[in-house]
Amino acid sequence: MALNFDNFMNHRRSFDYISNVVKIDLGGGYSYTSKPISPQLRKLTLSFQGFKYYFNSDGTLDYETNKNKNNIGALCQFYESVNEYQTFIYNDVQFGAMAVRFAEPIKIPSPIVRGNGAVEPFTITLQEVAQ
Repeated sequence: MALNFDNFMNHRRSFDYISNVVKIDLGGGYSYTSKPISPQLRKLTLSFQGFKYYFNSDGTLDYETNKNKNNIGALCQFYESVNEYQTFIYNDVQFGAMAVRFAEPIKIPSPIVRGNGAVEPFTITLQEVAQ
């Protein structure tokens, strides 16, 4: 069974289409654009806010509390399990189940001062993968 991103769906999503054509400037006002050479893929930008670290009574990170809502520790744990090489499923409202991977390392901001474990808003970029 493939890993999925379903525990971290509390975000806004924008996307860009990735060009799948070859464009050549021939000079003199002429250019050439090929037919698509691969499936149409997308790059997704996910914007997160309100995420926070949760702690157990002994002071260690709690990866389970609000895991499907806003647990930054659980999100980091998921990233560490797949890194940038492993494909997982992102269930999108518009495109359905998409095979994706992290497009770049995630960057988690510092906790807000006196924010009870909350972090500043951040983004994550996912790259759709041809199946």
